[in-house]
Amino acid sequence: MRKRKYVMAVVMIIIMLVFSYVILIGIQSYFNMKEIDSLVSGAKARNMDYSLEIHNKWTHDYSFKIVD
Repeated sequence: MRKRKYVMAVVMIIIMLVFSYVILIGIQSYFNMKEIDSLVSGAKARNMDYSLEIHNKWTHDYSFKIVD
């Protein structure tokens, strides 16, 4: 019985860690997309050419630069 409680506790900790990781990835992705939208709309409003490269499809890590 004691071993079963230990196994259940370990399983619950692993589930909580995975859930936390998924939530953090989702939050990072959301805020990166908001930042990208802001940068792109600002560049378009000023009629500027820009380069946008998304490095990671899950977190939306990106590189943004104004092209001369």
